[in-house]
Amino acid sequence: MIPKPLSCLFKLHVLCSFRKSTKVFGVMDRCLKCEHYLSFLKEMQEEDEKVMHEVDEMEKLHARYLRGEVSKEELRRRFFACMQGESE
Repeated sequence: MIPKPLSCLFKLHVLCSFRKSTKVFGVMDRCLKCEHYLSFLKEMQEEDEKVMHEVDEMEKLHARYLRGEVSKEELRRRFFACMQGESE
């Protein structure tokens, strides 16, 4: 009996012919060369850069607040806008 291929760890609805067990969640050596793994890494890097940019912007805004250049209401408004994914 041929075992059914298991799902890829990095892409939904993609079957991986190299995974042999559902109990092992580690990255196999073959995954390091797989296009799905490489695109997953790229997406994670882009997300990380976006989040770090937002953190930097909030730090700058907070520094302006501490210097008295921005009101508390403006700080809150922009913070919640950032948390909801809105950009200014």
